[in-house]
Amino acid sequence: MRDSAEARIKNAAFIVPLLIGVTELSIMGGIIIGWNVMKAIALVLAATLCSLGAHAETYSGNKLFKALYDFKQPTPAGGPPPADAVFDQALGYGYVRGVIDSLNKILFCIPHTVTGGQIVDVVYNHLQDNAKKRHQPAVDLTIEALQDAFPCPPKEGKK
Repeated sequence: MRDSAEARIKNAAFIVPLLIGVTELSIMGGIIIGWNVMKAIALVLAATLCSLGAHAETYSGNKLFKALYDFKQPTPAGGPPPADAVFDQALGYGYVRGVIDSLNKILFCIPHTVTGGQIVDVVYNHLQDNAKKRHQPAVDLTIEALQDAFPCPPKEGKK
């Protein structure tokens, strides 16, 4: 999975500047290429960008558990952790932060005094305690963990 993700990132890193470069070339140099050619190039690049994510796999609870496990490990004495571990750590923490940034105060209500480390512990412990469910999408399990730990107060007028 990581190889294909890295390939998509490298392709996007090439295509986006190319699209920007074509746009700047047409603006700075007057109309160097015809609008039909410009539209065709933009359409091909847009289709390529859209197809980059078409092969994405669902990020499972197993993958998130591994990433958060790596996140919780202490840094080895005398040097940085292996690159794979750093990638997984960043991915795991970033994934959980993305869910929080998108859905806090909607599906769960995390107080502002809760630290990132506490949140990682909550999600990690939920995944560890529910090993039978870890094949499910990570987003569902993350939401479940956060709803259990940080439920929103009932709205006024509802019981």
